[in-house]
Amino acid sequence: MNIIMMFIMALYSSYGVAEEGWQLAQDEDDIRVYTRPNPRTGLKDFKANMIVQASIEVVNSHMSALEDQTNWMYDRKLTRVLDRPDDRSSIVYSITNAPWPVKDRDVVISFAYSENNTEDFTRIDVVNVDGYYPVDKDMVRVPYLKGYWELTRLDDNSTKIVFMNAATPGGDIPDWLADSFVLDMPYHSLNNFRDLLKKTSKK
Repeated sequence: MNIIMMFIMALYSSYGVAEEGWQLAQDEDDIRVYTRPNPRTGLKDFKANMIVQASIEVVNSHMSALEDQTNWMYDRKLTRVLDRPDDRSSIVYSITNAPWPVKDRDVVISFAYSENNTEDFTRIDVVNVDGYYPVDKDMVRVPYLKGYWELTRLDDNSTKIVFMNAATPGGDIPDWLADSFVLDMPYHSLNNFRDLLKKTSKK
């Protein structure tokens, strides 16, 4: 990717997040994490991005391996595909570890690929759904989660990844844990995903 293209992408990205009220909260290891308050949840949403040295086809291949998310999503304890309603969507049950004495969180999520995707752009919408899996009394079911992944081809070997999430974790969550989660979750998830791409590219 040439220098002019990188400059244009950086300028466009900064303008976009500013227009939507996002504030840069962390910039580390070429991963930028933005946050903004959400009146609905009373917590902060996050939106993170990075550029990886891999084609959008390779990135999409790993993204579509949903049960492998346990290997790279931050504090993910379990990821299980429950159903595939159609060729664009999957219903997934996941459990996220929480530090003692906070209970682990579980959620049933719909992952849906946009019908407007192209060979140069992929959007995956993520939202919690009811049913599909019984509530476990030893965990807290996440009552609200909504977000998306966006993949944009920059060139044949570069892809921009955007990860956005808004959620209500349910139950009692200490402020320090909620504040740290909106930074740790996107940063470590993206960093782990980038490491996964590097490892698989060497095979």
